[in-house]
Amino acid sequence: SDATRALGRGDLGVRAPVERGALTEPVALALNHLADRVQRALALQQELLQAVAHELRTPLSRVRFLVEELDASAKGEGSQPSRPLEELEGELDAVDALLSEVLHLAEDAVALESAAEAVDLQALATALVARAQTAEGPRVELQTAGVVPPIAGRSGPVQRALRNLLANAVTHARSQVVVRLAHEPGSEAGSGSGSEGGTVVCTVDDDGPGIPEGDRAAVLRPFVRLSDATPGLGLGLAIARRAAASTGATLHITEAPIGGARVQICWPTHGA
Repeated sequence: SDATRALGRGDLGVRAPVERGALTEPVALALNHLADRVQRALALQQELLQAVAHELRTPLSRVRFLVEELDASAKGEGSQPSRPLEELEGELDAVDALLSEVLHLAEDAVALESAAEAVDLQALATALVARAQTAEGPRVELQTAGVVPPIAGRSGPVQRALRNLLANAVTHARSQVVVRLAHEPGSEAGSGSGSEGGTVVCTVDDDGPGIPEGDRAAVLRPFVRLSDATPGLGLGLAIARRAAASTGATLHITEAPIGGARVQICWPTHGA
């Protein structure tokens, strides 16, 4: 029972004790076999993602070097770089960003094998909101309701999830992004248990065009964008959802009260 709960929390290194001749022996063997297969699958996925990303970096660097040479040659001859050359530079930047996201996916696959830890979501949100606020961008505001206890997660994926949600909101917002953190106690926390148990709800609202209800499930899949004009690679929300799910959190998209999209992640508190 303990091993099953640990596996459910993402600790793939745990194994159930096998007592020969006991009634639990076949169950323990099956559980351990399952854990072995999941570990091997994740390791293979990680190796494949890293290998593909790193192998593509070399030809990408060569192409970028050739583009820079063509650009320098055009400037040396006193002419301006052609529009196709400028578009090629933009496409190279997009491929480079895609490879970075693929490597992040590989890192998250490694993080899945480690046990959850206490993560100070309020401190992470404070730092990321300050970084997201720029002079030319929308106003980014952080609101907290009462004491926000640590969540059960892994700092890398949690930070990546929140960073991607913020980047997505800032990209689509017209003038305002609001991040809210609130603790919702569990049913057992209603009498004198303070902030123990329950969930920490992180809500990111923007006043942009929003996401139509019929498209909300689709945009959580990798490389899905609402239209060709939509900026980005279509990976931000997918990576945020994956990072949330890896620690037992849930992600939902609804309509924000300020008019745009609301993305909400509910993380279990540490020790819940």
